[in-house]
Amino acid sequence: MADKKITALTALTADGKVSADDLLHIIDYSASPVNKKISVAHLFEKVNCVISSYGAFTHDFGASAAASGLSVVVPNTTPAAGAETVVAVNDDGNNFVDFKVETGLSTSAFYVDSSADTDNGNCNTVTINGDFAKVDFRVNSDTSTATTPLLHCDGVSHGIAIGKEDPATTHLVDVAAVSGKSIKTAGGIDVTGVSTFTGNTSVTGDATITGKVIASGVDTINSSANIPLTTTTTLLSIGGTLTGALLAGENGQIKTIICTVATSGSYVCTPSALNFSNHTKITFDAVGESATLIYHDSEWNILSLNGATTSA
Repeated sequence: MADKKITALTALTADGKVSADDLLHIIDYSASPVNKKISVAHLFEKVNCVISSYGAFTHDFGASAAASGLSVVVPNTTPAAGAETVVAVNDDGNNFVDFKVETGLSTSAFYVDSSADTDNGNCNTVTINGDFAKVDFRVNSDTSTATTPLLHCDGVSHGIAIGKEDPATTHLVDVAAVSGKSIKTAGGIDVTGVSTFTGNTSVTGDATITGKVIASGVDTINSSANIPLTTTTTLLSIGGTLTGALLAGENGQIKTIICTVATSGSYVCTPSALNFSNHTKITFDAVGESATLIYHDSEWNILSLNGATTSA
């Protein structure tokens, strides 16, 4: 072939090249400048330098034009509304192009499966910690609460913490306290199993209870003291002349007083306004005597009286 300038050679289009066969002219500077050939495949196999691409371009990496694994679309050299740069994984929505992120302890810390999960309603699945490794998932809020995550899923303790980290190992969900109420729901709540409430609980609206109503909370008085309002039952251990008051309660509150020990003397209870034939005190002086009262309309009303006596 006669000598020609490179600019005079026939151009090879992108669709016509075969990377395994096509050659380029290259000057090897590893020792002394030497003219050599290099295939297109070898040219791009190891690119040990910084690569920059600026301008309005679309970069696609995938098995074919219809199966893009990763696509970087820069529609405009000046980003603006309606011309945002987009980095898309599986830009063509192919069922068999998945996306995953690995860590030092997990080969599937974050995994997006594009195939339809036929066992779960033909849906796609996004899985965090897909190989059940020691991987936590954490969502932070703004810098004012930089030390406290908004959501923390602990891969070691198998717990979810909301508004805190290190969820209690005795519970699946651990919600932090706030200045008010920690959980709000516009709908109802179905609870199966035993529930424990610590602190005051308010119920607005009708309460329907199927089964026995067991009100717990018992205290014992063995000296002159007021009847506690924080328990449903007070036991009297009488040994001398004792007195105490039953202060104002809440509407609907029920209180039971029972004498369980009586060696001498009596216990005289003076409720704050007592509705029982205008009597103002209840006296207990024998084992087994009891009184049950309900607070309503600013006074204690006697529901039952067993052995105990009242007086004006």
